[in-house]
Amino acid sequence: MSRKSNENQKSIEESARAIFEKAEAREKAGRDAFEANWQASLELMLLVMDRHLVEQPGRMLPMQIKGEDEWVFYQNVLAKLDLPPDTCAVFITPSAFKDIPVPEDAQIPNVGTSAWERNAYSIIVSGWKDPTVVMQVSLPGLELVGIDVFEDGSHLADYRYNTIEECLEELTKVTWIYFNPGAPWTKEQITRYTENWFSKTLEIELKDAKVHDEYSYVHHPELLGLTPTESVLKVIEMIIPKDYDNLENAIEIANDLNREFELGAPMITREAILKGNEPECRALLGRIAVEMDQHLETLEDIEGVPFSRLNLNNEHYRQVFDETAKKVYEVIAGRACPESISIT
Repeated sequence: MSRKSNENQKSIEESARAIFEKAEAREKAGRDAFEANWQASLELMLLVMDRHLVEQPGRMLPMQIKGEDEWVFYQNVLAKLDLPPDTCAVFITPSAFKDIPVPEDAQIPNVGTSAWERNAYSIIVSGWKDPTVVMQVSLPGLELVGIDVFEDGSHLADYRYNTIEECLEELTKVTWIYFNPGAPWTKEQITRYTENWFSKTLEIELKDAKVHDEYSYVHHPELLGLTPTESVLKVIEMIIPKDYDNLENAIEIANDLNREFELGAPMITREAILKGNEPECRALLGRIAVEMDQHLETLEDIEGVPFSRLNLNNEHYRQVFDETAKKVYEVIAGRACPESISIT
């Protein structure tokens, strides 16, 4: 095991011990033993995903997805759950329950039939940096579908539903009751919230995703002092590098589309991009521009977004579009786009 792996393992073990000690302290302070230990078990579930949650606040991250059924269920939840910006959330599937690495000394309460034996899903939501309040969504629970909220080792509230769909329809409302950061939001919160919402376009149809549009800078560019054009291109600048992931993938996609649609563009190679060869660099920039156009079409169709493609010939639009395309190029290629190349 590497030194870094040893350090990570040690950190996890220390964090797990801290969770157990906190549960014990809560019990000594008069909390119900079962409730204090149950919240501790939920915090352990979050700990399993801690590194990813810290890096991606305000997003629901799946612990594991296997098979079409789990993927479809995840997409349904992703569309229904709109998370505030200062939360962290873990989506647990039946297959994930089987593989959760629980420390040997974990005192997780025995509540009957195992989750995977009931084909159960669960969602755990907490504060990004503060797990004082933890919400567990059981889909289904032992008897009913529901949401349980724990605060500092006490069972604060529970909500019961007749069906999973009924629970999912209420999920965002309940989540915002306990995790709304309050007003006013900082620019960082607004940016994180908007970009987490738009990132869902990589996995689901964006029009299906719930959103509190009053906090979205795409719906309200004035929140960040932007024009409608600047707001949509700002969020697109964020998403395309995530979609491509790396330069090699971007090149492969561009070349595949060039061959499939016989676009006549030169075949791109990594070496050509790194050398700054203009034909290949122009082809990659052109592919980025096409991707940007597709995202603009998506955003224009979202209710409440003030951007209009009727302004495509506007000088402000052309300037911001070109600047954004080159910024995306630089992130993907790891170097600036040749100055002689333009797409508008």
